[in-house]
Amino acid sequence: MENQTPISRRKLLAAIGIAGTAVAVKGVLNAAPVLGKEETVTNRVYSEKDRLTLRPFAEPDWLHVKRLGLMGDGAIDDAPALRGFLQRVSPEEATLYVPKGMYRIASDLAVPANIHFVMDRGAKWAPDAGVTLTFHGSITAGSYQIFAGQGTVLQKYR
Repeated sequence: MENQTPISRRKLLAAIGIAGTAVAVKGVLNAAPVLGKEETVTNRVYSEKDRLTLRPFAEPDWLHVKRLGLMGDGAIDDAPALRGFLQRVSPEEATLYVPKGMYRIASDLAVPANIHFVMDRGAKWAPDAGVTLTFHGSITAGSYQIFAGQGTVLQKYR
């Protein structure tokens, strides 16, 4: 034991830190890919039913418009489903999450100020020609197009 050189605590911690990093990097580099090229974790883990209930950032009070009956396929008129929801929710505040899709509106519709929309990339409101879609509430979206179609879209602030 007399031939051993004492090691300082600083050198010991530095040596363990470097070795720990080396082990961790080796483990990451040797990891096998889990998902295919086009597969996402959401698609792999959740069923179609579960995906309809997911909300970005796990906001507990957001409502998914597809659960309200909106289709977002560009062919079916989504105005009746949205109008029905607006009549049910009447004075209550609500935030509606709108995922990617083309939401066709075939008749005039006014959305009251107590309704807030969160638009995902690729989600678009598309009023038909001659139709006016009026938002009295707020809309949150990134810097991407959220309106299409030949109709008119108005936003009137409270």
